Amino acid sequence: MAELKIHGFAPSTFVRATRLVAHEKGLDYDLLPPEEAGAAAHPYRRMPVARLGATVVYETLAITTWFDAIGSGPALIPADPLKRARMYQWISVVCDYLYGTISRGILLPRFGLRPAPEESVRASLAQVAELWRPIEAELAANRYLVGDQPSLADFFLVPIMFYVPEAPELAAIADRSHPSIVRWARDMGGRASVRATDPMPALREIMAAHTASAAAS
Repeated sequence: MAELKIHGFAPSTFVRATRLVAHEKGLDYDLLPPEEAGAAAHPYRRMPVARLGATVVYETLAITTWFDAIGSGPALIPADPLKRARMYQWISVVCDYLYGTISRGILLPRFGLRPAPEESVRASLAQVAELWRPIEAELAANRYLVGDQPSLADFFLVPIMFYVPEAPELAAIADRSHPSIVRWARDMGGRASVRATDPMPALREIMAAHTASAAAS
């Protein structure tokens, strides 16, 4: 058993972000159910939660910043002030704009895990190209979101973009007009951290259980 614990479900966007950074920073950890963190670990009953001995940290940005400081791998927070600001800018874009529209508005309904009217899903799909436009422009000019080295921002974006091939409508938008995002996703997909945190087996189990429960009700 590793001393470091990450509490949360593997398919979760933000749980995966913390796991990606842990792998990148050479931190050994155990992934445990969120309820095992204890009711007091996260006062808002969310995930992820990270534990190291008696130390508890919650919220993804706080956890990943902490991991970057205590891990041994290459720094994921740029030393340059402007690049660091750009990193936080892109993290905000992922959390404030992409997550709600793509993950909650499209992916969860398409995976059958969050009921939503079809017109609502279609409205979210109509926003995707515009949401991706600034990211496409950035990745057309740079290998990663903040220059030629990956930063925390890339590992916040990976968990959302990983699911794009699982949603044909999203994949079609990417393939049609976002070649730099497709290139970035292919590059990131080759990283050991991305392969090691593949959430699809766990997601398929959750989807199967959800389908079985719906059929029985």
